[in-house]
Amino acid sequence: TFKKLKNGRSKKRMYMDSNYSFRNNHRRDHYFLILNLFLIVFFIFLYILNQKYLKHYLDLCFFRYHFNDILAGGIIITYVNLLFIFLRKPQYCLRQFWIIVCVNIVIGFFWEFITPFYRPDSITDPYDLVAYTSGGCLYYTIINVFNSKHMRI
Repeated sequence: TFKKLKNGRSKKRMYMDSNYSFRNNHRRDHYFLILNLFLIVFFIFLYILNQKYLKHYLDLCFFRYHFNDILAGGIIITYVNLLFIFLRKPQYCLRQFWIIVCVNIVIGFFWEFITPFYRPDSITDPYDLVAYTSGGCLYYTIINVFNSKHMRI
């Protein structure tokens, strides 16, 4: 439609339909999907590498007790984001730093302080809470390193 201006000229006005946001964010969401698929495969690869080799051949407490917890923090955020993407709700993806940290703290708190009540082989380790949060920070850092003009976080 055209709007009549004071000087006698007309100006075309653009209107957005309900699918405007979906169509124009498609590239960004596609890039974010590919990045999250890569990250979950990468984190799972590192987990398997740690379980099979690093724990046994590198006799370090870090790989034996905390490395998998760091990977778990990244895997959880990646998994949640993939669920939102596959459910066609990319606007709910966890992309902000403080949300990622809060989700990892809540999940870590549950795993470390609630799980031992119903699972006898589980123990409470407050350092694991720091490891889960570090995994979320690692995820946030990686997606910001790969950030491009097509994907604004």
